[in-house]
Amino acid sequence: MVRNYKPKGKRCQWNQETLPQAIADVQTKTFTIRAASRAYGIPRATLQDVMKATQQNLGYVAGKIGRKPTLSLAFERELRDHAVKMNALYYGITKADLCRLAYELATRNKIQHTFNEDKKSAGNDWFSGFLRRNPDLTMRIPESTSMSRVIGFRRSEINHFFENLTQVMASGVDPGRIFNVDETGLSTVQKQRDPILSPKGRKQVGKVTSAERGITITAVCCISATGVFIPPMLIFPRKKFLQKLLRGAPPGTIGGCSPSGWINTELFITWLKHFIWSTGASLEKKTILLLDNHESHISLEGYELCRSNGVILVSFAPHTSHRCQPLDVTVYGPLKRAYYKRCADWLKSNLGKRITDEYVAELFGDAYGKIATVDKCISGFRAAGIWPLNSGVFSDEEFSAADHLLHGHSTESQTEEPSTSARGTTTPAEPVTSAGVDIDCTAVAALSCSDGGVSAESETSSQLDSTTPVEPVTSAQVDIPCTPIAVSSCSPTRVSVNDISPVPIPLQKEGKRKSKQKRSEVLTASPMKQMLQEKKAKQEKKKEKETKQTERMKELKKQDREDSRKRKRQLDATTTQAQVPVRKTSRPKQPPKKKKKSTAESGDWICSSCDVHYGDTNDPKRTEEWVYCSGAGCPGKYHLSCGENSGVFDDDDSFVCKNCIC
Repeated sequence: MVRNYKPKGKRCQWNQETLPQAIADVQTKTFTIRAASRAYGIPRATLQDVMKATQQNLGYVAGKIGRKPTLSLAFERELRDHAVKMNALYYGITKADLCRLAYELATRNKIQHTFNEDKKSAGNDWFSGFLRRNPDLTMRIPESTSMSRVIGFRRSEINHFFENLTQVMASGVDPGRIFNVDETGLSTVQKQRDPILSPKGRKQVGKVTSAERGITITAVCCISATGVFIPPMLIFPRKKFLQKLLRGAPPGTIGGCSPSGWINTELFITWLKHFIWSTGASLEKKTILLLDNHESHISLEGYELCRSNGVILVSFAPHTSHRCQPLDVTVYGPLKRAYYKRCADWLKSNLGKRITDEYVAELFGDAYGKIATVDKCISGFRAAGIWPLNSGVFSDEEFSAADHLLHGHSTESQTEEPSTSARGTTTPAEPVTSAGVDIDCTAVAALSCSDGGVSAESETSSQLDSTTPVEPVTSAQVDIPCTPIAVSSCSPTRVSVNDISPVPIPLQKEGKRKSKQKRSEVLTASPMKQMLQEKKAKQEKKKEKETKQTERMKELKKQDREDSRKRKRQLDATTTQAQVPVRKTSRPKQPPKKKKKSTAESGDWICSSCDVHYGDTNDPKRTEEWVYCSGAGCPGKYHLSCGENSGVFDDDDSFVCKNCIC
């Protein structure tokens, strides 16, 4: 089947916008039906059908050409609603999932179809037609969203944040004094985001980077609700900061360093002083600073510094910065893309070189200068509902995922449930018909009981082709109201989309100890001071305890070394005493081997027993070792076997000949 078929005939080629004028001319007898057909180019039969429907107060739907859709209007509406609901729950379905679901729906409802039986899936043609009939759906690449962010973004936490924000804004703070600060990581290894041209059939396509795993430099950025950018701060993963690392950075940028390259309490205090100097904050000029709940942002030193300079710190609810923080909403996305693109261009123009921390400031400065616009700041604060202040900026549908994961239901599903009266009877829903088409209720019941399992939905779908968009129908579009009639029991069982692919239900959590959850707070409020003092006291006590433990460990290690040396000295002394020779009463069974003299040292030796020179080739005992008498001035030398017969061996393995013994 041709996916983008262009009709070549003349059917349905007339302009539908001229139809009301043609009908008006016929009704006022300006034209006859035949004359109006020639004047407006509308088929005469079409004008007659429209006039007849108008006289009988019936709606009219223009005829369509092309193949009828496999699934009915009601089934496709279920598929669309299922896709939208799963997307709202962060469990969106893919193209393959939708095509398999359509095949299963057609098979289990015994609807004639042309889907692929081997793959058990609908094809690309059906999928393309489904998107054309549902223009409110499109294919998107999802962003990875952690479970903590899905659960953390709920109505109670957002309302608490806006209550705190309303409280601090009650004194009338100028929008130019509302700022947002946050940190983001800049890696020396850029992410490959843009596709590149490559020959067809090539399995692996690569693009050069500086390394497999790079280092991360933290950038601290700050913007205001009126579009003011505070000069950023760059934090490098090193112990000693060098001013040359800021070469090429945006004007006014300050630097710092930490072992991990992340921000800590000391660096945040340094940035706060930079912020106060840049904004001119004072007790007369109150300034609101919005930030997240990172532990480096909450300290007694920061509290006292902000209180003395008129800076009001307001924290976001935990795990909601992706929706409530202006920097995350509109600034950091374009900044990262511009930075990675600049890294790729730098590698291309500097062949063979690698991006190190010395070049990050320059690359960041180029990207920062391109995206630092007033529109991004204003749009970010507006999208987050901070300025203008709008606590209802987020709809109930956006909180449905958290409600579903926490309670097993969403806010949206609660509102869609049918109302129940006091007697327990359920109020029936209004009948749904196609747009502008009257459906006889009696005919619906008759169709549902007919042989072959033909339902009202399949009858309605015969009026639509593959290009008819599916739109929700309201009661105002129904020309003649009809009383809903229950479908007869003789109708076949209808399998819905929810029967095949139900919405996942969260499992019941086991009873575990719940940790204390953080919430949005005004970090410079008076009650926070006592909490920060207690926190600092605990930290100092913990640090003192760790210091004592470290000193004690050093003492124990030192004592272990001294004990080890003492034991070694005692062992050496014991070994020396054990090596004193003690005469044995019996001779060992096998005497130890004696040291064999080299030819150079003993070439002039002559055995005193057998008168054979040492090293003589005719010596039958040339393989034996030689010994010499240890007596004072005795020149006797012997073969080992000759020495056993001509003298004795002492316990210290020394030999004494018979002449010296006497």
